[in-house]
Amino acid sequence: MYRLSSYYRRPAAAAASSRCCTRALFSTTSLSSQQQQQHHHHVSSDQKLPQIIPTKGVPIHLYGYEIEPQALDQVKVLAESPLPVGYVSVMPDAHLGKGVTIGTVFASDTYVCPNAVGVDIGCGMAAIPIDGLYQHQLRHAHKVAIQQRIKERIPTGFAQHSTMLPGTQRVLEEITEDNNPPTEYLKQQLLLPRVTSQLGTLGGGNHFLEVVYEDKTEQVWCMLHSGSRNIGNRVAQHYDTVAKSMLNKQGVDTKKLNGMNYMPIESQEGQDYLRDMAWCQKYAYHNRKAMKEIMLEIMDKVTHCQADMTHAVNIHHNYCQCEDCGDGRKLYVTRKGATSAAQGEMGIIPGSMGTGSYITRGKGNLQSWNSSSHGAGRRMSRVKAHANISQEEFRKSMSGIVCDAHPSVRDEAPQAYKDLESVMEQQSSLTEIVHRLLPLVNVKGFEEKLPKKYRRHNQKVGSGATRSFMAKAYYSVVAPGLAQKSMRMFSSQVDTSSRDESELLRDPSPEMVDARHAPSDFDKSSSAVVYRDFITEEEADVLVRDLKARLKR
Repeated sequence: MYRLSSYYRRPAAAAASSRCCTRALFSTTSLSSQQQQQHHHHVSSDQKLPQIIPTKGVPIHLYGYEIEPQALDQVKVLAESPLPVGYVSVMPDAHLGKGVTIGTVFASDTYVCPNAVGVDIGCGMAAIPIDGLYQHQLRHAHKVAIQQRIKERIPTGFAQHSTMLPGTQRVLEEITEDNNPPTEYLKQQLLLPRVTSQLGTLGGGNHFLEVVYEDKTEQVWCMLHSGSRNIGNRVAQHYDTVAKSMLNKQGVDTKKLNGMNYMPIESQEGQDYLRDMAWCQKYAYHNRKAMKEIMLEIMDKVTHCQADMTHAVNIHHNYCQCEDCGDGRKLYVTRKGATSAAQGEMGIIPGSMGTGSYITRGKGNLQSWNSSSHGAGRRMSRVKAHANISQEEFRKSMSGIVCDAHPSVRDEAPQAYKDLESVMEQQSSLTEIVHRLLPLVNVKGFEEKLPKKYRRHNQKVGSGATRSFMAKAYYSVVAPGLAQKSMRMFSSQVDTSSRDESELLRDPSPEMVDARHAPSDFDKSSSAVVYRDFITEEEADVLVRDLKARLKR
């Protein structure tokens, strides 16, 4: 038996001020030191899950048979920090993240950590069955029409609406003026145009819009995956900087934390973060809702079938909230790349763009803090996926699915992800399968790249140094009419939230877009706007001159 009180350390003052914890006992079993060494590579699938890995702090509950060494080391840093109580639970889709491993769940009575929530605050899923519509009724022409209309109406990748969607201002007012309003910091951020123009946009990376069908009944569903867009990213980076500053003033060596900066829940800064994080969750919910309404309208127009909202599911997987953890214990549970799986709670666990998803029902297992995975999890970084997966292999894996198997999306190929069925098997004690959904139509964001000479490789994610330069490039290139020569430049600022956090960690310089390489079906009349913020004015001048010269040739 591991006694909870023996596995967390915190200052007496902080403990005295805590309002959200009572101590309890947690039953566990442990691995031998030899098994721990094995775990850096692979643990036998004959062993019962979760695997219990002792640390110098709280134990790790690993719901998986393998985990990359860097991710495991990252989890150990968390487990040996003052943040968690009881244990740290790690989902079978876990992989390296910024500050804290993606697929990690822990509870705390004292601290909150912005990077333990993640940069895409409130990112989540929505799934809606279409009443009376079945897979055999959807002809290929229907699927092509649905995909094209989705791409025309929902901006993806680094795109945004040039004019806000109807009702956007009302939504923002409602979520800002409720009983838990945002801080003055966030209210200032809301003045940025992208807050309104990004509501109802997808983003890139692993975000998607799909039409799927249930493998037994063949009923068609709509599904989507997206989050809080740039505003969530800005809030996460701001409070990570605040937390790091607080720790530095206390003499804590933040270098050893490697991005896992935390602050007391009861501090003003901690309360401010929780307020602004809650606002971003609501924004993410309404972002998904706006896209969902567009998708359902498209489905109605193409198929003349409406949604069955009584069986719709909407969940999120990057957040922190105070929960009842049994026996009257109130703890702040942080889920990063994990979804709540309380007893009877419906959930969504997606795989890759070619493998489909599961609708699930939670079992309420406290050994995972009532949680399950948020997906299959990457087994290759984006760089490795591009290097190791051929375009032909990618295309074959997407056979039969109406999608854009574009080379720039190859890092999202099914081969880059863990096996979803294996992931589901490893968490069978956490959640049960209700529906297996298979893909028919897929839409993802394109993120094209400029030649390397135009990228800054030393730019750090979250440095806070915004460089406004693209308006100059925009008016120099677009205004004279160069767009008529199949070239477009767009302006504003970078949205790193559209990329996977694990990839930002490995390759922290966001790439720019050269719109001359946009997909052939790119809608030149769409409201999409692509943006970046990490090049100097001098580099922008070079870019403009080079583009003009190349277009004249």
